[in-house]
Amino acid sequence: MTYNHATYIENAMNGFCMQETTFPFVCTILDDCSTDGEQEVIKKYMQEHFNLEDPSVVRNEETDDYFLTFAQHKTNINCYFAVYYLKYNHYSVKKSKKPYFEEWSHTKYVALCEGDDYWIVPNKLQMQVEFMEEHPDFSMCFHGAKVLSEDSSTTDIKSMLKLECREYSGEEIYDKWTIPTASVMFLSIVKPVLNDSFIFGDTPLFLSCSLYGKIGCFDIGPLCVYRRHIGGASTTSISYNRWINHHYALKQHFPEIRNSVDRHIVKIQVAYLFSKGFNNDTVSVCQDLVRHPKYIIPALIYTPFFIINHIKGVLACQTKGE
Repeated sequence: MTYNHATYIENAMNGFCMQETTFPFVCTILDDCSTDGEQEVIKKYMQEHFNLEDPSVVRNEETDDYFLTFAQHKTNINCYFAVYYLKYNHYSVKKSKKPYFEEWSHTKYVALCEGDDYWIVPNKLQMQVEFMEEHPDFSMCFHGAKVLSEDSSTTDIKSMLKLECREYSGEEIYDKWTIPTASVMFLSIVKPVLNDSFIFGDTPLFLSCSLYGKIGCFDIGPLCVYRRHIGGASTTSISYNRWINHHYALKQHFPEIRNSVDRHIVKIQVAYLFSKGFNNDTVSVCQDLVRHPKYIIPALIYTPFFIINHIKGVLACQTKGE
């Protein structure tokens, strides 16, 4: 699923088309009515690299919601693209895009890559499928990645995160590790837990995979590039209530990470109090901290700071005559 990635989407498509496999694979690209010309970029790419004339393979379909083009790559006969050009932005009207992927639900595996990330090794898919075939008790695998920041510097996320070739628990994934989304392959039978309170979909997906089997990292890579944007979704300020609701929803659906979630909730509450100080808006947050025994020590540590900060604010207002 992609939106306004006109500058980056060609790198992603190149990464798909370079894959050398012993099996056919379908790259499903769903553009959510981009406004930056991304759909035109994709159409041009399809015209240059895909056989759009073979009636035995090509499929064009139109509904009130989308235009669909399904075609086979001109030279990589195992590579197929299914491109959905949405006619209106589904995200803005909260319309699910999940049904568009149901046609490919019979496949055994699903690999992920967001529109601004890309794969860089031709046998990435082949290696992951072989890994999954050799480890039938695994529901998901991932690998190292490079991070490309906006200033074009690169780092190896594998060494940054100290990834090891081993099994990872759901709690470990939530509490300590960041899994590069473009490195993930999982069983298509996994049904991700959904909740409107989730801010991001990747962590709930990975935790859902942990309910179906083991999650493993194989120490081969980096095999993909993760693009980090200043002001992107992962770095943009998110409201306190949204963060809290997100973590409570995780706690509700994944009891095995409950203790880790509680620790994160305390961190969020303390950070919020630090940023806001003691006022009418933060009284309920303080009450939450004190209400639970495990929160008493953090509350006692930070309460003097909030009181002092509040007194300073009152004195400052009096000085200004407010």
